[in-house]
Amino acid sequence: MPHFWTAAATAALFNRRLQDYLWAETAKYELHHRNTWEKLTRYETTLERSFHRNLHELQRLQAARVGKRVMAPVALDVDVSGTGKEG
Repeated sequence: MPHFWTAAATAALFNRRLQDYLWAETAKYELHHRNTWEKLTRYETTLERSFHRNLHELQRLQAARVGKRVMAPVALDVDVSGTGKEG
């Protein structure tokens, strides 16, 4: 069976490759010129902490809903934002 490209398939492939190229070039610029890597790692850390805190809370709520005895969390979630007033 012969293989051939339709005009629509060719245009779609070209469009996808152009988008990939533009995304890669934009990412390259951002990473080298705007301290984006540091920002991304900070955001990733923040999101991971939030995800795990909410996951543990969900697990506790689900256990409580089915009637299991829910213990206090073993690990404490500590927020050190520096916005508290001292003394």
